[in-house]
Amino acid sequence: MPKGSRLVTAISITCLDKYIVASDASETPTAHVFSISGGKKPFTSIKINYKITHLACNPVDNETFATVGKDHFYICTIKDAKVSKMSGKVKDKTVDHCAVAFVPSSKYPNTAFTGANDGLIYQFNKEKLVKTVEISKKTVTTIVCVNDEPSGGIIVLAGTTESMLFAFSFDGELKNLFQIQLEAVPRSIDLMDGMMLIGLKNGNINVAKFAQPDQRYNIMTSHCEGEVWGLDIIDLGNGVQRIITTADDNRVIVYDSKTFQPICEGYVE
Repeated sequence: MPKGSRLVTAISITCLDKYIVASDASETPTAHVFSISGGKKPFTSIKINYKITHLACNPVDNETFATVGKDHFYICTIKDAKVSKMSGKVKDKTVDHCAVAFVPSSKYPNTAFTGANDGLIYQFNKEKLVKTVEISKKTVTTIVCVNDEPSGGIIVLAGTTESMLFAFSFDGELKNLFQIQLEAVPRSIDLMDGMMLIGLKNGNINVAKFAQPDQRYNIMTSHCEGEVWGLDIIDLGNGVQRIITTADDNRVIVYDSKTFQPICEGYVE
């Protein structure tokens, strides 16, 4: 990243593996485009001028990506070593868009969804607002759109600050399939071959079948705040040992020493 970038706030790869797009946290937040074929420096950049919380490349257009964040949703186009941007407008109000996802289908090449701080999912066609769907009284924290045949085709998954996960089918419009209560706020979601992977704010990663979303299990548990300052191994005899950790998140987690899988946890107030 160029000098003064501070850190990478979001990153995505174009559909034909031609470019990497990464945004920074500089005084004038910028999206930088790198060529995968070579070169350490970006070959072009565009100033967004608003804090960027997420970006996504269009899975059916190698030259298009979108950025979202404080007060903005931009559709950006790469052409002739330059990037142009169009602002997605929401009438009569300013919206902080928290996440963005394009529809991975040539049938809907310009359709994108955003999740926003007003609890709405926004559906855009390029920069034009098509419709909204309210799923929260607070914030839509994450959104993803995948084409997964075992799950029924084009699926949109969205998470909220109330620790809810919503699933929709999409055939030109969103149709609600289910909603489930999670143990913590979902920060990252994916779906492949009928299986959902759900990353939570508390450090847990859940797995569930899309057809059975209530039957979830953890494949990883970790501390999510500060330092792990407590660590001990307890010998229970007969070759059975347990690893116990605690950290600034006030959680005490017990792991199996052989499988490293979490067995149980507690919370210290």
